[in-house]
Amino acid sequence: MAEEDRAAQYTDIQLQFLELVKKYPVKNPETVVDYITSQEGTVLEDPEKLAVALSECEITPVRRRQILKHWFAEKGIEVAPELLRRVALPPERKREVEE
Repeated sequence: MAEEDRAAQYTDIQLQFLELVKKYPVKNPETVVDYITSQEGTVLEDPEKLAVALSECEITPVRRRQILKHWFAEKGIEVAPELLRRVALPPERKREVEE
């Protein structure tokens, strides 16, 4: 499916999220948005759920944090500092912190 065709099928919130993701060097932003928006309906309104979905898309920790901060700042939704700290950790550090 061509990028233009895919974008024509997006809702307004999906388009907003796609535009935000494109601001960061993320590989295959349309695929990322498709995956994330195929999750439970509130994923773009819930910082924890979006953090998990971004991680599942193999977005780097620093990019996950940037996207979360930017997206939820635009939406006026507060993101817990602990979540922002946790999502920015590389996987090996995250395991150490959780233990």
